[in-house]
Amino acid sequence: WAKGVGAFWRRVTFVETSRAGGRFWAVELRPGPDETEGKDLVQRHDLRTGEIFASADEEPAGARFKPIKIWSGAQSRVPRRFVALISTPENWDQLRGRMFDEPEFGKDHKPDFSKELVLVVSDGETWNCRRIGVNSAYRDDKRILIRLSHHTFQSGRDGERLRPWGIFVLPRKDGEIIHLERNVQRYIGGPPIWKDAGKLERAKDPAKELDSVPEPDPLKKD
Repeated sequence: WAKGVGAFWRRVTFVETSRAGGRFWAVELRPGPDETEGKDLVQRHDLRTGEIFASADEEPAGARFKPIKIWSGAQSRVPRRFVALISTPENWDQLRGRMFDEPEFGKDHKPDFSKELVLVVSDGETWNCRRIGVNSAYRDDKRILIRLSHHTFQSGRDGERLRPWGIFVLPRKDGEIIHLERNVQRYIGGPPIWKDAGKLERAKDPAKELDSVPEPDPLKKD
């Protein structure tokens, strides 16, 4: 058998291990010794079949779910990075007015703030990223975990300057903390390496929900 595993895995060895059914031999993959992120990750394949039975990408705690609604794009009026959690119709309208001249979204879903919250993630001015989406989302008794998906692309030497953002409608539960994670894997085809990207919870005073949102500024083109 043969497997394409990408450039992240640089070391290979054979190990005797066990699972249901007894002990057997496996091909164990590890990253190169110079990797600073994900250096402890391991992926194992059954030596006889090539089947992956121990993956570097394990599911976190909680039940997996899909956000109620997702909007994303590459342009906004806000030049600096921010995250915000919106819980009122008034703040929702102000947020959209601050980020966009004429929002192209919102007509297909009007958030019900009695049971929904809106999470806003914006990277501000950056390079070669078309939008921010959700790779996966999990919920347990203590928190919601959102694993962000940054849709990047390769380009010429100069790159393309954009302002990617993502807006996610989530189920509302008072006191629930929202954790964000970002994939910092730098190799195409490599396993995700999830790192903490911050956490937030609903402000006790809704008037403070927009405090983290920078003032708007037209996108400057080169």
